[in-house]
Amino acid sequence: MKIIDFEYKHITEVVNIEFSSFSYDVWDREEFSSQIEEDTNYCRVVIIENRVVAFMIVSFVTENVELLNIATHKNFRKKGIAKLLMYDLLSFSKKIYAEKILLEVKRENIPAINFYKKYNFIKISERNNYYSDGSDADIMMLKL
Repeated sequence: MKIIDFEYKHITEVVNIEFSSFSYDVWDREEFSSQIEEDTNYCRVVIIENRVVAFMIVSFVTENVELLNIATHKNFRKKGIAKLLMYDLLSFSKKIYAEKILLEVKRENIPAINFYKKYNFIKISERNNYYSDGSDADIMMLKL
């Protein structure tokens, strides 16, 4: 297992993970392409046996880092892969001297919320009707 930079050659596998992980506001090929082109983004994939099994898209501006998208292939969940991505995110954030990490998470996504809480993220705000299905988002933050 290795974590490497997300490149164009990974887009098809990443899109497949995205569509199998989320039923709302899914990103398409064009969205992922534009994200990996951004100079202010940190985009990573996890590779196992030459296959993409997870990805993470992070944006960074000045002292803020925002986790924009993260997902693990359904057949590779509960194996510590998201934990490795989180460690990669924390390491990157400290390397660029970020002060905090922000993210939005669907309020009904209790497993994701509990995952973030393990890393000391706290809810700081909410956005009503944030997702296209009308559901709300919790804004979470980790001070570094």
